[in-house]
Amino acid sequence: MMKVLVIAPHPDDEVLGVGGTIAKHTNQGDEVVVTIVSEGVSAQYTDSKMKNVRRKACKNACQLLGVETINFYDLPDAKLMDVGIVEITKVLGESIGANSPDIVYAPHNSELHMDHRMVYEATLVVTRPYLNSFSKKSVYFYETSTMKSSSFNPNYYIDISDSIDMKIDAFGKSRHSGENRSLRICSDPILKEIQQTENPIQYQYLLRIIHPLCEFSHSHSVAPLLLVVDLY
Repeated sequence: MMKVLVIAPHPDDEVLGVGGTIAKHTNQGDEVVVTIVSEGVSAQYTDSKMKNVRRKACKNACQLLGVETINFYDLPDAKLMDVGIVEITKVLGESIGANSPDIVYAPHNSELHMDHRMVYEATLVVTRPYLNSFSKKSVYFYETSTMKSSSFNPNYYIDISDSIDMKIDAFGKSRHSGENRSLRICSDPILKEIQQTENPIQYQYLLRIIHPLCEFSHSHSVAPLLLVVDLY
């Protein structure tokens, strides 16, 4: 059994980003913990009750995916740049220290939303092998949106055909009244790229190897740092 930590900037990013991967892990008996960095409410809603509404929706979605533990850190929504990298790093370091994961999933910096990019930068800091026991672990970065500040060019594929339905169902659980969002199926340009390669797998995770962690640890035995997107 592996321990897996999924870091999400806001409630629902864990489902949008790696919902299918989470389901695959829990289905094979792995322990998955989700850490939500921001409350995801204060920049969007004036109703103080929305914090509990979004939190409940997140819990329902994660429960469907087999996640038993969710950590809510409630940093201010859309203001992580003001919070600063030191404070975000402290939060993520606490989560990693408490859970000792074998694998970490976090958002990639190609996202336009600054909260996602700040969490990406903090994740790079807290997963440096020489700072902790992360020397033989893997770090994956995922995508949640088509609105990007830079390109996302994955080059590694994981079959999620057996968990795509769970991802879709969980996304439905993560919605709440007042929202009008839907999960896109088979419409992502990346999927078309896969189909052009005649790959028989319909639903996949796409990953891009950025660089080996041994560049940090000077050890050839460590796992590569990867970039991952949950394709839908």
